[in-house]
Amino acid sequence: MKKIAMILLAALLVLNTFACTGGSEKQAVNQPQDLEKTQPKCYLFSSANGGLQSKDSADTAVYEGELMSQWGGSSFKASDAPAKASVTYGGETYTGTYRDSEYRMGNSYITHYYTGDNCYEFGINSENGKLVGINFQTESFYKKESAASELRNARERAEEVARECAANFVNLEECGEPTVSVVPLGDESGAAMDLYQYFFCRKLNGIETRAYVAVRVNSRGMLVSFSLGDLDSFDKMEADSVRFDSLNIEDEVRKAFQNIHPFPNGTIVEGPDIDRAFYAVTPQGETVITVAAGATFLLQQTDEQPTQDPDTLSAGYEFIIK
Repeated sequence: MKKIAMILLAALLVLNTFACTGGSEKQAVNQPQDLEKTQPKCYLFSSANGGLQSKDSADTAVYEGELMSQWGGSSFKASDAPAKASVTYGGETYTGTYRDSEYRMGNSYITHYYTGDNCYEFGINSENGKLVGINFQTESFYKKESAASELRNARERAEEVARECAANFVNLEECGEPTVSVVPLGDESGAAMDLYQYFFCRKLNGIETRAYVAVRVNSRGMLVSFSLGDLDSFDKMEADSVRFDSLNIEDEVRKAFQNIHPFPNGTIVEGPDIDRAFYAVTPQGETVITVAAGATFLLQQTDEQPTQDPDTLSAGYEFIIK
């Protein structure tokens, strides 16, 4: 009997530790070994539902090193985080008490999170104290007056609010049209309401970067929250992107899949398919491309269960090209 187990890869991408190489004497640029060093390569970063990369081809600095513990790690307490913090947005000051910190997937900096006194929570960049995200939802949030009743098109109003928010942090003309998703939800009284999520992102060669602003607005026209990516790292990503100009991401991922052995009796029958790819800068200052991809495997019957029909299983993987 066939069964299908679908495992989704955790988003956004995600990301963990890199070790930097250095100290070696530079070779002339026309030497083959130096050219080989400059060619980006694809490495397995993490997997869902099983997956190992053969030891002879794995980059342990990526798969087992510092970056994994950062981008793929959980929240932690930072000894240097201020116990109290305040931020200002829209002419109003928000204060809060330190909760925890994390390396958000794909960001080069640590985010300190604060439980808000007059908002739900907010985050600041540990390096410069700048506001990088805030969630306005409190018990009294939905009791506020809204302009939505005056509008004939709630979605149109939601986009206006989202654009107004994002424009505080990024040039919208450099982002193009945002991607939009709608999530149905209800307020505390049970009244139906939609949540519109807008993603404004700067791209390089058609590939997304971690220079983004994500905004959520409800169908009453109320700004619910916003979150910033690694906006300050875009210039570095742009300068380093020339190294990836001739890169074919699909080909690199397929090559990497040849070194993945997720199951001793499994063969790929569908995929790999790329779900998403974006430029990022690691906490070590290295520009990389992270890729989320998935594939479906056919699991052949084993000696222990010789009469069992083959099963199919889908697995998700994250790769780093660097």
